[in-house]
Amino acid sequence: MQRFISGTFFDGTRLHSNRKVFVFNAHGILTDVLSESELDPLKIEMASGLLTPGFINAHLHLELSHLKGCIPQHTGLSEFALQVVKQRTLLNTEQRLEAMRQADLQMMEHGIVAAGDISNTQESISVKQSSKLTYHTFIECIGLLPQQADKVFKTACDLEWAFKTAGLQSSLAAHAPYSCSQKLLNLIIQHNALHLKPLSIHVLESDEEQNFLNGIPGTFNRLYQELGISIQEYTPPKISLNEWLFNPNKTSVPMILVHNVFANNAWYKGLSDARVFWAFCPNANRYIQNRMPEVLPETRWITATDSLASNSSLNLLSEVNLLYTQFNPPLEALLSSITSTPAQALQLETRFGYLKPGTACGLNEIEITPSGLIFIKKWIH
Repeated sequence: MQRFISGTFFDGTRLHSNRKVFVFNAHGILTDVLSESELDPLKIEMASGLLTPGFINAHLHLELSHLKGCIPQHTGLSEFALQVVKQRTLLNTEQRLEAMRQADLQMMEHGIVAAGDISNTQESISVKQSSKLTYHTFIECIGLLPQQADKVFKTACDLEWAFKTAGLQSSLAAHAPYSCSQKLLNLIIQHNALHLKPLSIHVLESDEEQNFLNGIPGTFNRLYQELGISIQEYTPPKISLNEWLFNPNKTSVPMILVHNVFANNAWYKGLSDARVFWAFCPNANRYIQNRMPEVLPETRWITATDSLASNSSLNLLSEVNLLYTQFNPPLEALLSSITSTPAQALQLETRFGYLKPGTACGLNEIEITPSGLIFIKKWIH
């Protein structure tokens, strides 16, 4: 048994200033939360900072870890996407796997206990099987033409099965409105709802997204031209992003909308469904197009890192501090965005995100300063 105490702690929902002892067994399970008087003080380890549950990184591209520093900053989304496609297979398999292993280790060292990872291949399976982190893998579907939807969907289901047979949690995800047909999105929503699994999609990462849905030419058209992909048979739906996402299907499982760089309050209020979550990756948004989100929603928002192709590290507190500086949100909301809220979005709340007996929540110690949050120590993974 290991026992830890601090004068302040965050339980996943609220900050507390009363002294409690957190008791973990040899398997990293939180077994008890006790009063200080109930235990011998000589057998308790003291923490000087704020204790929190282990962190959860809800949006990651582990497969792109080998692209760290390879793509120039501030190129804009279309050019960044083009460079990812061109460079993602330049290194050999073992080099890519080693980069993934190092990224996995970096997350663990920064107090992360679980992650939501976007995958396009089986390549990350071995890394995840040997990791101390718990992963939920989102199998990403890309197919702009409706006539491609059934084939893309079947391929994704086969890949999902490969992760399942490897003992790894997974579900399907759509890439983005500029790369998926509404038919493909609806197949994904129906499939995930049938299996009670969350889904994810990149949205509002570019101010040209709605233009593309409306058939107005822009950088996405040039992206397809550079990739040698004909979109002459693409028929723009000419509907709003909200309609594209939820017509005809409403999500009955968690949906994580990632980036939201060009979102506004009307966007958030229009999606009041408690199953919709918003994930922000501020360092990646600055890296790709030197832009931060304009506003945060009141609830259900998540802080994540995105990939090392668009970030210098996988340190969640670095992301949190950017939002802390720009928006000054309530501290409880800020801490929830890397603990309990992503746990809910990934359907991991019975295991992570809360300092609750019976969970393998992990235990981190941080310090809160006027300039931001500082990671001190990972006590329990």
